[in-house]
Amino acid sequence: MSSFRDDGQAALDWVASYLEGVRDLPVLTQVEPGEIRAALPASPPDEPETFAEVLRDLDAILLPGLTHWQSPRFFAYFATTGSEPGVLAELLIAGLNQVGILWRTSPALQELEELTLDWLRQLLGLPAEFRGHIEDTVSTGVLTTLVDVYEPVGADAQAAPPRHLDVWPLAVLIAQLQVGEHRLDRSRTQRDHLVREVDRAVGLLV
Repeated sequence: MSSFRDDGQAALDWVASYLEGVRDLPVLTQVEPGEIRAALPASPPDEPETFAEVLRDLDAILLPGLTHWQSPRFFAYFATTGSEPGVLAELLIAGLNQVGILWRTSPALQELEELTLDWLRQLLGLPAEFRGHIEDTVSTGVLTTLVDVYEPVGADAQAAPPRHLDVWPLAVLIAQLQVGEHRLDRSRTQRDHLVREVDRAVGLLV
């Protein structure tokens, strides 16, 4: 564990220095396509490298190829999400490696998540009947939203979500689960039927 402790301290020092200086780095990467890969070995190493060597490669090879989402001058896509408390929390999360499939697989995980989201509800001034949980990805969040919207309004929905590349396959999945097409073969007739049911379910058909 001594190497783990020493390497962990080195990693923490590296992250702290990065966060302190990220403001001064170019926000958008300055490398050309293929430049990073060309700087790395084409084949896996025969012997492991020390963690110090990994950090040196991070500085010399990978850092120039990063677009710095942590920069205070980065305004695209999502806001900065990796706060210093969040970085430390991620370290603890990785070490504990909890998987909240069921309550009994990690009671502390589920109950802490529920309480934390209830705190958020209170801070936002939402009614007490509001409940929530944390989704692991945007796609899962979209799927949950579509299920939540689809369930009460059913096939008579008048408002349709955008037919987005990521959203549409999830709508098809919902139709497979909820419209009753649990066992579809590959025939065009049944595929067309499914698409019509999805369209009807999200309000594109009445």
